[in-house]
Amino acid sequence: MRFSKSFFFLCSSCLFFTIAGAQSTKTVSQVHLNTDSLKRELAKQKKVTAKKFSKVQLRYMIINASDGTFGYYIFADGQMLIEQKSIPGVSGNKGFVSKEEAQRTAGFVIKKIKSGEMPPTVSVKELKKLNITANFPKE
Repeated sequence: MRFSKSFFFLCSSCLFFTIAGAQSTKTVSQVHLNTDSLKRELAKQKKVTAKKFSKVQLRYMIINASDGTFGYYIFADGQMLIEQKSIPGVSGNKGFVSKEEAQRTAGFVIKKIKSGEMPPTVSVKELKKLNITANFPKE
């Protein structure tokens, strides 16, 4: 028995769309996340990340950035993980005014990574607590 190419194409297309439709329906019905389950999942992921990074040696290196400012690299077991040439959480490309400010921030970021926060974020409030010199947005 011989089938034409168009008949074969039509059958395979119908099969594809039937399978694709069934999979998308199944996926939609399986994904039912509420705020509580999302928070639990994020907490679980944070624990996994913290456990992973507890076995990793994290170090920083202060670097020169533009206009006489400073930034830092963070290394995980010798591999560069983060390159930060500007103050995180602040608009613009300006680096830290001193090596000490870059060191405080890099150490703070390493603590966040060790606690499971990946990627680590630094808020304006946290920068102020670290006594970082920057043009912060007005509150």
